[in-house]
Amino acid sequence: MAGRSGENGGGAGGDLSEPLLDKEAARRYSELYSAGVLSRLTFSWLNPLLRLGRSKALDLADVPLIASEDGAARASERFADAWSLHGHGKDGGGGGLVGVLLRCFLGEIMLTGFYALVKTLAIAVSPLLLFAFVRYTSHKEEERRDLAAAAALVGSLLAIKLAESLSQRHWFFGSRRTGMRVRSALMAAVFRKQLRLSARARRRHSAGEVVGYVAVDAYRLGDAVSWLHTSWSSPLQLALAVATLLWALRLGALPGLVPLVAFGFLNVELYGTVAYVSQNSWIQSGTVRDNILFGKPFSKERYERAIRACALDKDIENFDHGDLTEIGQRGINMSGGQKQRIQLARAVYSDADVYLLDDPFSAVDAHTAAVLFYDCVMTALSEKTVVLVTHQVEFLTETDRILVMEDGYVKQQGVYTELMESGTAFEKLVSAHKSSITALDDSSQQSQVQEQNVTDENTSGQASDIDSVSAKGQPSATQLTEEEEKEIGDLGWKPYKDYINVSKGITHLCVMGVNQVLFTSFQMMATFWLAVAVQMNVSSALLVGAYSGLSILSCCFAYIRTLYAAKLGLKASKAFFTGLMDSVFKAPMSFFDSTPVGRILTRASSDLSILDFDIPYSVAYVVVGASELVTTILVTGAVTWQVLIVAIPVTITVAYVQRHYVASARDLARINGTTKAPVMNYAAESILGVVTIRAFGETDRFIRNNLLLIDTDATLFFHTVAAQEWVLIRVEALQSLTLLTAALLLVLAPPGAVSPGFAGLSLSFALSLTAVQAFLTKFYSYMENYIISVERIKQYMHLPSEPPAIIPENRPPSSWPQEGQIDLQDLKGQSGLAIHPELYRSSVSAEEITKQSSKPERLGRSGGGRHVLGLAAGQGHHLLLDRLPANEALAEEEENPARALAGALEKCQLQTAIRSTPALLDTVVSDDGSNWSVGQRQLFCLGRVLLRRNKILVLDEATASIDSATDAILQRVIRQQFSSCTVVTIAHRVPTVTDSDKVMVLSYGKLIEYDTPAKLLEDKQTAFAKLVAEYWANSKRNAT
Repeated sequence: MAGRSGENGGGAGGDLSEPLLDKEAARRYSELYSAGVLSRLTFSWLNPLLRLGRSKALDLADVPLIASEDGAARASERFADAWSLHGHGKDGGGGGLVGVLLRCFLGEIMLTGFYALVKTLAIAVSPLLLFAFVRYTSHKEEERRDLAAAAALVGSLLAIKLAESLSQRHWFFGSRRTGMRVRSALMAAVFRKQLRLSARARRRHSAGEVVGYVAVDAYRLGDAVSWLHTSWSSPLQLALAVATLLWALRLGALPGLVPLVAFGFLNVELYGTVAYVSQNSWIQSGTVRDNILFGKPFSKERYERAIRACALDKDIENFDHGDLTEIGQRGINMSGGQKQRIQLARAVYSDADVYLLDDPFSAVDAHTAAVLFYDCVMTALSEKTVVLVTHQVEFLTETDRILVMEDGYVKQQGVYTELMESGTAFEKLVSAHKSSITALDDSSQQSQVQEQNVTDENTSGQASDIDSVSAKGQPSATQLTEEEEKEIGDLGWKPYKDYINVSKGITHLCVMGVNQVLFTSFQMMATFWLAVAVQMNVSSALLVGAYSGLSILSCCFAYIRTLYAAKLGLKASKAFFTGLMDSVFKAPMSFFDSTPVGRILTRASSDLSILDFDIPYSVAYVVVGASELVTTILVTGAVTWQVLIVAIPVTITVAYVQRHYVASARDLARINGTTKAPVMNYAAESILGVVTIRAFGETDRFIRNNLLLIDTDATLFFHTVAAQEWVLIRVEALQSLTLLTAALLLVLAPPGAVSPGFAGLSLSFALSLTAVQAFLTKFYSYMENYIISVERIKQYMHLPSEPPAIIPENRPPSSWPQEGQIDLQDLKGQSGLAIHPELYRSSVSAEEITKQSSKPERLGRSGGGRHVLGLAAGQGHHLLLDRLPANEALAEEEENPARALAGALEKCQLQTAIRSTPALLDTVVSDDGSNWSVGQRQLFCLGRVLLRRNKILVLDEATASIDSATDAILQRVIRQQFSSCTVVTIAHRVPTVTDSDKVMVLSYGKLIEYDTPAKLLEDKQTAFAKLVAEYWANSKRNAT
């Protein structure tokens, strides 16, 4: 029985959150797998789907599934077996990728090769039959009474054309079906390999490269299979044609990929199951529950225990959809602390034996860090082995053993008291931390905030008063990822007009059309000249000279047509790309929250490639096919006008069949355009979390889910290709009636009614009629499918945009800003204004916040909304000229004077790290800076702003991943270097903000306190005073 590839691989957690995949379980399998021989030959098994498409707009649930023989799982297994045997397997053969693919799919390739051979031989026989017809029409009347011979000629001609049509259609369908399997196998192999790459290999192959292998290279190699047999069938066809010509004219003879990365494993010796929490939070698109379960079965008791241990219960209560709230791509609608706690809850829920926690407290405030350490690490994981990587030394007194790392090596190890007595690097770290809490102690003494006010609530899971601020202010959770839009029905000429108008290519289109008409006219004249010249007995020189001149002119017109088609494609791709990028870059943040990056990438890659190359040439070929079809019918009708009686009704019937096909083909192409993005999204998302996936032992589940997505994309491709062959085989069968009529009229015509030359001309055009009609139908269907890319790109060219960055009538002078003044008056940061009004709503209810050359700070609990104000800053709501984000985006920087650059590196404590690299300042920064630590990336960003020296600097958790000693140095550097600038710091580290001019405390997106630190510390009931007291009391207790 046919089975769906990987159909049981979803598991709990439902990672596949794309709306288009929701109803897959209720779909049926394609009727191809149960069809009879005649139905398979004629593609009649597609009739139910095409009838349905004629009556309604198709959606994914209407498209039957492909069976396991065409599924990605089977293709992947076959490829893996072939690779192990012939690639880099045991025999050491070292075969390349092409050789492995040929061995893997040899059976399918041989079958399609047989079809290609039959088609080639059928084409070679056609000129012989044409020769026989010409000889028959030249016979005298008494020699033409053999009706049996005439019937044999007509029957042979019809049989040859049917054999040619059937073999060609199944050759093309079989080749593209095999190409689909090749593509699925390669996509699955790349995905499987990326989950097993070592850290060093991942630095050599960025996430963008891996997505490119899946989105582009695998598709191209799959398409290459369609052209495999052309490499030998075309030369064979040419040789047979020359042989036929030599036989007929009695003339003398004339002389005539990338190896796949070897599979490997990262060998790590572990005992028991492992759970891993990464330093950079890795969150999947999906719901909060999906991310916590991570493929495990749901257990209510264990789930609630993990939620409470990770202090997520209040956050979930404040979401409209609770733990079913959808998380945007990369967790963009969650704060850094919320993402960190979600992945920590994922680890707790897994109930592993060994826990690897990589700096899990860097993104949360002091209170939340204490709750997580005591409730989660010390309580929930008390019976587990926990390896904690941290720079927060206040918790180290509770550990069993400490390893001190420096430059990638273990410098010290032992218990806390032993390391403190050794007086080396560890003691310096602890001393720096003690210095910071001593300053806090002084501030707390001045404000009379006593340690006993905090008591044991630091280690309880209960929220302090700051968390009791009305939860009504929490933004409603909104389901983010929307179903991808697609047009419905026939849009007529609108997409074509859009293509021409946006590209401004009307001139190029007209030149293409005119040159095509001239090309066809001169080509027809050349053929007509041969027929006329035979009757006129002209000299060989005149015959060859006139024919050559007409042919050369037709070639010139064809060249000009092709040249302007290329120019049209280039203009269109530039115009659409510019419009697409301009619209996307100006889109509000809510657009990126609700739109997976794969949807943008497919439009900027595959759809744009279609606009660049496929559309202009498909338009040109449609014009070619239409002009040649008209010419063929006119020439055939001019010789035997009676053929028009059949040709005209046949052409009308063909148009009806095409309309019947186009209705479904258009919908299939539109749906197929939406199934590519999930494959790329999943690949890009998985490579970012590959360490987490492997640590949790979820590699197989992710591979199964990836196979499901590949199969969904392949299903649409499969039926799109089959539908094309369905229409082509019917068009060729219908046009065979015209050929049959022309042949009968020629053999039944009275002697002398048609000269042999014109008989040969008419029949040669009639023989090409089916090929011309199939050519026109093929490229017309391609054009209809390709033009959907215009619709898709146009959707993203008219997105709602943010207010303009520059307003000419309100543009400040070039010397602005001179004072670095920030004015916030009832600021409402609402980046979800256009699409999701409930997202990121932040309100600063202060009459006026104005300070010249000051250092205001923003402080708050994890999830309190600090990042919202940072998002508002980055979108130009207020005067913010430079910004250092918590998530570092490293890129190659513009050149700076060497001295200034060296000074910036020294101030940022990076000079030693740079000197240790062989290439020094030319050391490559890989994708996302993955070859540097998170702390070093933050230091690079700080060095960048030191060189730019803007009047206003925004530091968004800029030192969250840096140890206390380095943080203290950098804070001094910031205060010295930016003493004349306005510095806005977003932080949860209390020592970072205590010497600021003003402090803003946010909770649930609302400003609840704003004043000088000293003023806020005077009142022990303020949220700021409680945060300081909590941090001081907790740190002092652990430091003693």
